[in-house]
Amino acid sequence: MKASASPAQPIDAANGKRALDALRTALGKDWVFAAGDQALDAYRDDYALAPHGDTRPWAAVAPGNLKQIQKVLEIARRYKLALWPLSTGRNLGYGGAAARQAGALMLDLKRMKRIIEVNERAAYAVVEPGVSYLDLAARLRKLGGRLWVDSTGSPWGGPLGNFLERGVGYTPYGQHSDTQCGLQVVLADGTVVDTASGIKARTDNLYRYSHGAWVDGLFNQSNFGIVTRIGVQLMPAPAGYRPYLVTVDAEENLQALLDALRPLSLEGLLPGRPTLMTLPRAAAYGATRAQYQTGAGPLRAQAHSRLMAEQARGYWNLYGAFYGAEALLDVHVRELQNALRAVPGARLHFADTRADDAAFKCRAALMGGAPSMDEYKTLDWVGAGAHLDFTAVLPFDGDVAQSASEAARELCHAHGFDDCAEFQLEPRALRLEIRLIFEREVVAQQRAAHAAVSALAARFVSLGHGSPRAHLAFMDDTAASYRWSDDALAHASAAIKDVLDAQGVLAPGKSALWPGRHSGRRK
Repeated sequence: MKASASPAQPIDAANGKRALDALRTALGKDWVFAAGDQALDAYRDDYALAPHGDTRPWAAVAPGNLKQIQKVLEIARRYKLALWPLSTGRNLGYGGAAARQAGALMLDLKRMKRIIEVNERAAYAVVEPGVSYLDLAARLRKLGGRLWVDSTGSPWGGPLGNFLERGVGYTPYGQHSDTQCGLQVVLADGTVVDTASGIKARTDNLYRYSHGAWVDGLFNQSNFGIVTRIGVQLMPAPAGYRPYLVTVDAEENLQALLDALRPLSLEGLLPGRPTLMTLPRAAAYGATRAQYQTGAGPLRAQAHSRLMAEQARGYWNLYGAFYGAEALLDVHVRELQNALRAVPGARLHFADTRADDAAFKCRAALMGGAPSMDEYKTLDWVGAGAHLDFTAVLPFDGDVAQSASEAARELCHAHGFDDCAEFQLEPRALRLEIRLIFEREVVAQQRAAHAAVSALAARFVSLGHGSPRAHLAFMDDTAASYRWSDDALAHASAAIKDVLDAQGVLAPGKSALWPGRHSGRRK
């Protein structure tokens, strides 16, 4: 798999000046950033794998409301500009705040950060693109903390952007596609679509369907419209909460662990999104690799042994939590203890014995409805770190997961990286996220990370495991891995794109959705 860098899309100088003048008239000169403006430097991938010039924007605008977005769209259509919308620009590990192409007009929605509504009785909020998880959590705390926010490990990102990228969290509300209820979307022609009831019914953010086709999913990981508002259903604070950690020493006992957990998962007895981390992934929360090994190459067996002894970890470390009344928590714990009897070397830990465990502290906060920035401490594993992520989805099957884990470890090690991976447990599937942590200023490590993702993608496709997310540089090839049945899925998506955005002004190439004027890229 090769990264798909796109060539610059130049704009005629005279038309460019007219477009900028029109944008400044519509938004005010303070919210239009053009060549020579230092503000343009923000629209990049902080963990870039390619030279910054490959994706440098032509200009950027920051509208403050819906009408200004419609005006920007009108100008984009008139001057054939390529708009690249972003909400908070925190999609780190997958491209950050960059566009796919150089020469784009960045449509920065961070100024639109109203929390429009919090309904405590019905447990939902309605927010704009610039609202972060930290913002929403602060509002809920101010209201008394009766509702929890389900945050990702990157809480300076927000609910709207995370939903659109199929992101996840860690409480029982962690599948964000299930807790989204209602979208407001602006189409390329300026039409505003409300996907809830459409008649302002009293169930707008309580029940996600109106009548006929349910279209919310069309705007998920696509470039069919600009989402300007989202309804988010929130979790009521439970009567009790008990985070736990399961450690298993031997890497080869992954199969036994997952096969023991699968019945509990199917019965709903593993609430939230339990996360199963390799030793290096968990250790990076509170240590650096230099403390255990110096020099290049992945951690050796001696370093593994020291880490497990000094941090009381296993090679596998499962972070989860139970929710509800104390009596119910006790029942859940007994069920888990019974299941773990079939797993050699499995040990169950609770908060009273993990006071010095940085990973436990971070995961307990996230699973307990409290956004935490401690996830970024893991980048200190290699010094001034950055990360590139590769994600695949597998069946919840111990044998399949064991093979996938071995393949991931082999390829990470072959490219000089530690096996920093985690399985996120869903009822019937496993979401495997492989994190390549590298020194951000070391070009050789950037290239190695790039090559590792290419190798991982190729191997996992060969194993029959699809990827639900892709870095900007790998979107075309990731989409290509789904092209069975004579490319029918791509053709259907292209047809929708041509109807909803005939001029192709919205995010050309997002998720490999190219407009008709990029016919060569479509092929």
